[in-house]
Parts: sequence; C-alpha cells; structure tokens
Amino acid sequence: NEGPFVKELDKALQGFGVHRQQYFGGAFVGNHVHAALKVFNINKLCTSILCAAQEKLPHKAEMVENETVKFLNVFTLFAKCHAIYDNTFIDEANVEKLGTCIPYILV
Repeated sequence: NEGPFVKELDKALQGFGVHRQQYFGGAFVGNHVHAALKVFNINKLCTSILCAAQEKLPHKAEMVENETVKFLNVFTLFAKCHAIYDNTFIDEANVEKLGTCIPYILV
C-alpha cells in the first residue's frame, strides 16, 4: 500500500531502468545510483512528484513545486559531487568544487 508519490517515483525510476532493491530495504545501489544522478533523470524524478501533487493534492501543488525546486538543486549538486569523488582524482580544483557544492547540500 504505497502512496501516490512513491508510486510516481517508482514509475519514474523504472522509466530509466532503476528498480528499488527489496533486499536493501527498497533502496537503490551501484549503477542505479549512477543512472538516477543523471540530470535528465533527476528532472524526471522531481517532475513525477510535482505531477502527482497536481493530480492528487491540487491545493498543495504550489508548496510541492517550491520543494521540488529545492530537491532539483540538491540532487543536481549531489550529482556533481558524486561525479567528482566517484570518477576523478581529487586534486585541488576538485576539492574546491566539492567545497562549493557541499554547503548547499547540507542546508
């Protein structure tokens, strides 16, 4: 009995080949994380929540839209950090990039 938001998130995730792993408590890991952190897919995930709110909770749609913008920003910044620490030698320039992104993620 999952709610409308979880259902929409699952549809969005499955749309780009990501399935929550039951043995990890419904989380996703490994290559699924890489797929979910692509900019297009971040947009798709966040948009799915907004669409569900507009359909199921129209009186809350404006609030959900504001929160969606926040999540878009946080996930996009996290994706940038993930790309640095996952695939790159962390030199001084990358440390600076991480230092720029991380405070905004933690707010």
